[in-house]
Amino acid sequence: MKNMPVTSTDLEDIYLFRVLDEDRRALVLKGAQHIHLDNEERLFKHGDKASRFYYLKSGQITLGRISREGQEKVLEIIQAGHTFAEAVMFMENNEYPVTATSIGASEVLAFDNNTFLNLLRGSTDTCFALMAEMARRLKGLINEVDNLTLHDAQCRIANYLLAQVPEEIMNPTAVELSVAKNVIASRLSIKPETFSRIMHKLSEEGLISVDGKTILIHDIHGLKQYVSM
Repeated sequence: MKNMPVTSTDLEDIYLFRVLDEDRRALVLKGAQHIHLDNEERLFKHGDKASRFYYLKSGQITLGRISREGQEKVLEIIQAGHTFAEAVMFMENNEYPVTATSIGASEVLAFDNNTFLNLLRGSTDTCFALMAEMARRLKGLINEVDNLTLHDAQCRIANYLLAQVPEEIMNPTAVELSVAKNVIASRLSIKPETFSRIMHKLSEEGLISVDGKTILIHDIHGLKQYVSM
């Protein structure tokens, strides 16, 4: 893990800081860090004191927990351009509830919780921006819970593949899996062998074909039928 200072330019694409004036941005920059992570390097672990929240500038980060059986369960895959762990600063128990691990080389910007909380107390606009983002994330989590609890494994995989396709596309299209298949399986609460079996079944039915991490979806309508079952 390598650290370097964060610059004002680094804050331009982060929604939490767009409403801040130059003086407030200068306060954020004090103590902020630009962190470089190697592949499978841990950023923080479950139970660590939550003193910072993060913005993923490049790469990918998994947020996960270890099950009672000792297996890692991936709860979320953070993509570049998104913040994470900001909700923890409002929790009574000031500890990270998950472990954050990089997938491939990743760049993360880290911000001090106390500094940002002080900014919120003086900026109504920032408070509303944060509330809107948290509401959006809550809606996404509710949809995810619905997908994991009300649908079988085949439906979950079909839904995941469809989520990789832009809404306006109905023709055959190729999608690239951005993470390893075992990580996707964990995210969908499916065993890796079950994931492979269902992907093979979908291939046999002519809905998809698989070439490494490239998935060619031949029948988008057919996959949507699985989701609606």
